[in-house]
Amino acid sequence: MKVMYIKGSIECIENSKRLLQNAELLHEHESYGVAQSLAILALEEAGKAVILDLASLGFVTKKVVRHSMYNHTIKKIITLGINNANFLIGKELINARALDIKDIKLLELTGELKELEKKRQNGLYVEVNSENGDIISTPLNINSKKALFIIEQVKVYQKICETLCQIFRDLKKRPKSSLSIMKVLDS
Repeated sequence: MKVMYIKGSIECIENSKRLLQNAELLHEHESYGVAQSLAILALEEAGKAVILDLASLGFVTKKVVRHSMYNHTIKKIITLGINNANFLIGKELINARALDIKDIKLLELTGELKELEKKRQNGLYVEVNSENGDIISTPLNINSKKALFIIEQVKVYQKICETLCQIFRDLKKRPKSSLSIMKVLDS
C-alpha cells in the first residue's frame, strides 16, 4: 500500500514560497548572502515536495523519502534535473521503483550539486583558511546581482515543481494514467 504524502508536499510548496519571499525581503534590505542561502533552501523544499508526490505514486521508496527529510542532495537533484531538461537526472528516480541511496551518492559528485551547496554555505558562514587564518569568504562577498540571480532561478524552479506536483496528484486520482507517465518519460 502506498503512503499518501500529498499533505506534506503541499506544505513543502507553501514553505518554499515563504522561504523565497523572505529571501526577497532580505535582498531588498541588502542582506545578499543570507538571501541567496534562503533561496537555495526554498529550492530544496520545492524538490522535497516533488519527492513526496512521487512517493505517493510509488515511484520512490520510503527510504528515499526518509533520507530526503535531512539530506539536501536528493532535493537538489530534483531541481537540477529539471534545469538540465533531463527529468530527475536521467530518469533514474522514475525508472527505479526501489531506488537505493547509494545511487544518489554517485550523483553527488556532480559539479552543479557542489556549486549549489557552496553557494548556500557562502551566504551563511565565514570561511577561514585553517592553515594561516586568512578569510577565504564571508556572506558579505555575495553581491546583489549574484543573490538576485539565484532568487530568480528559484522562482522558475518553484513554479515547475509546483506544476509537477499537481500533475502527479492528478495522476494519483486516475490510476490508469500512472502507466502513461512511464511511457512519456521513457520516450
